[in-house]
Amino acid sequence: MPAMLHPDDFDAWLDGSAGKEILMKAPPELQEWIVNRRMNKTGVGDDDPATAAPVEPEPPPPPPDTPKQGSLF
Repeated sequence: MPAMLHPDDFDAWLDGSAGKEILMKAPPELQEWIVNRRMNKTGVGDDDPATAAPVEPEPPPPPPDTPKQGSLF
């Protein structure tokens, strides 16, 4: 996994004086978003730009009507 460092931290990282705390700061340019489920597939036609485009999250499934475990009473 690559290390993402701020330019001010380069020297400390390279000379070994930096601790883990500099890795805990996320760069402001770093973004996250939900992508299409096709992102996890491999094969012909699954690698177009729409695969990485942001999508709306799917709603959670409704709770089951009956519990999975029975009751004694």
